[in-house]
Amino acid sequence: MATGKPSTVNLGLLAVTVLSLLLAAYGMFFAPRGEARVNTTRVAACDPDSEDARHSFNEGTRGTQPERTHASNGSGSKPATGTTGAENTTSNKPEQRPAPASSGSSSTGDVSTADSSGQISGIVLDSAGNPVEFAHVVARPADSREQPAPQPDFERELAEYERFIQRLRAQQRSADTGPDGRFTLKGLNAAMAFDLSASAPAGGSARLNRVACGDDVTLLLSLECILRGKVSHADGKPLTRFTVNWLRADMPGEIRNENISSQDGRYEARVRPGRHSVWVSIGGVEDSPRQELDIPQAGAEANFVFSGLGTLSGTVKDAQQNPLPDVTVRLTSLDAEAAPDEYDREGGQRTGAGARTDSLGRYRFEALSPGRYTARVSLAERSDTREITLVAGENTQDFSLNAGARVTLRFRRTGGDPVSEVNVAFERKGRTARPTALPAEEPGVRVYIGLEPGDYSIRYFARGGAWARHEAKIIDGDNQITLDIADAAFLQGKVSGAGTPENLMLRLRPESGKAENNTHYSAMVAADGGYRLGPALPGNYVLELLAQRRIVVFTASVKLGVGDTTQDVAVRDLASVALRVTLPDGKPASGARVSLTCGKNSFTARCDERGLARIGYVPAGECALWAEAGSFRSTVFTPSLRSGESDFALELKAPNCVRVSKVDKGGEAEKAGVLANDLVFQYNGRDVPDRKTLDALIKESRGTESVTLSVDRGGRVLVLNMKGGVFGGSYADAVR
Repeated sequence: MATGKPSTVNLGLLAVTVLSLLLAAYGMFFAPRGEARVNTTRVAACDPDSEDARHSFNEGTRGTQPERTHASNGSGSKPATGTTGAENTTSNKPEQRPAPASSGSSSTGDVSTADSSGQISGIVLDSAGNPVEFAHVVARPADSREQPAPQPDFERELAEYERFIQRLRAQQRSADTGPDGRFTLKGLNAAMAFDLSASAPAGGSARLNRVACGDDVTLLLSLECILRGKVSHADGKPLTRFTVNWLRADMPGEIRNENISSQDGRYEARVRPGRHSVWVSIGGVEDSPRQELDIPQAGAEANFVFSGLGTLSGTVKDAQQNPLPDVTVRLTSLDAEAAPDEYDREGGQRTGAGARTDSLGRYRFEALSPGRYTARVSLAERSDTREITLVAGENTQDFSLNAGARVTLRFRRTGGDPVSEVNVAFERKGRTARPTALPAEEPGVRVYIGLEPGDYSIRYFARGGAWARHEAKIIDGDNQITLDIADAAFLQGKVSGAGTPENLMLRLRPESGKAENNTHYSAMVAADGGYRLGPALPGNYVLELLAQRRIVVFTASVKLGVGDTTQDVAVRDLASVALRVTLPDGKPASGARVSLTCGKNSFTARCDERGLARIGYVPAGECALWAEAGSFRSTVFTPSLRSGESDFALELKAPNCVRVSKVDKGGEAEKAGVLANDLVFQYNGRDVPDRKTLDALIKESRGTESVTLSVDRGGRVLVLNMKGGVFGGSYADAVR
């Protein structure tokens, strides 16, 4: 064949080929590397097949990953801090994309607007311990795991996830390692902890969680490869839900798995190279035979075919042949050779396979072993059980279920307008009932099915209205109930009279009845004493002031009308206590626990980093006050608190006695005349410096008819006689 000059077409093809090769080379050597999928824990060594690392990875990425779970585990130790090697300063810029103009929100963990003086350094090593050059290390705030809120429609929810991902990218900092494997991540918020991940061009990944700025860490890469394949029926139709399991030969006690949801039956799992046993599990079906594979770094493929399986489908309807949505259908095998995964985690009880009906009452099981099953259909509090036999191939089974009472609630405002957005709760005999809500078909109407007949309390609340309660007797069949949304009442004001409020709560309860257990009828008092309660129903109430959210220290009657009512709370017979607690060396006792008792009421508080604590709004009068931290205790003060504020200083010391905290009725301590809060400092003539010593002395005196007990009661020393070997009460370390 004769040759001629190159044609225009050939020259064009040649140019396209050269351009493609150039683009491929650029992508290989210069394109930025994204964060590799990594699985390690805070320790230096990284094993992507470990259980702890799988949990850590899933916690850090929940909400941005598909329906797949991984398991991995790591071990190792942190090396000594070394000198910083070469660092890629051009890679220390934030990895970010322009956020959509309509995002309208920012993350509280955005490091770009906070202190950026922090840095983290470290080294990346391969599995042999050699430094890895050009490894890509990424840091992101450890606490930036907020989930996008559910949205009414999928498009809006997808947009929220996109903005969420953009925020994560904007918070990242990254760097590449130098020839010595070292890296430095700069521009970090020094007050925050960061999760680090690393990946290398030659393969391998690592992860460390909650690394503090200023730390020098080691990231030990572990190799990963891809195990892929397909799971199908014998006729080639894919199975869409299954679990891939693998067991590494060098770790025979650690089975790893990944739950797969795949429309075409295909899966991919990240595993370590080496010898593995691989198999597939499906709920309600025996596991597939195991395949023994030598998985190289290039990955491997394992396909699984299940033959002789059956499918089960059908509908669930009520007695009037109306389809029932959201019904649970659960199958439990009655055959002797039940699949191991049919047992629940507690053991013994077979749970089998489950499915739920759609809006037309339809359900379907894709893969089941032929045999006998117990089928249980349940809707809220109603259920029915029958025995069925399945054969290979298609099986159909319809169910009829008595759906119980059907309750139709109509909500309207005072003027008669319907109200659609209403929160509803059913209570019966003090417990919450959970009926099934049917899709709304007209404004202001909610329909519920699945309730047992009986007496119910229906609590409901609409935006702009008040929480209300309606008592109803629900019968089997149809129930029509119309509920009015009343205009709301609010109560606001200020609390004063005993200093700055601390851990105070206000609560409304009806004049005749108990307080409603919801946030609308209770509120914490602000630092300036202000509060606001509501929305509530107009009417007569008792306003209660609770110290430490549990002890009622003040009550007042209030009448609420529609709108705002102002009621200031000025107390005259309450006290507040400010305390300063120090350790034996004079330093502040940070975290020390302070206790105060007034009659039968007890209050506690924790000291801040300055050793300061505050107990606010407690009854004035005689009280007992002490502090403790670790093995140190203070003496017990018994001041008489006056109305308003009082200041005290407590010094912690090593214990030198025990304080009686409880005296058993009819016990030997009571017979001897011991009282609560007595300080025991001698037992039968021997010193009692702490609780353990008293325990030992009592044990030694078994069989002794009489021993002496020296106690300090309010500064007065008493010597009591009691039987040896027993005490009849409880006590704790204390200081005289």
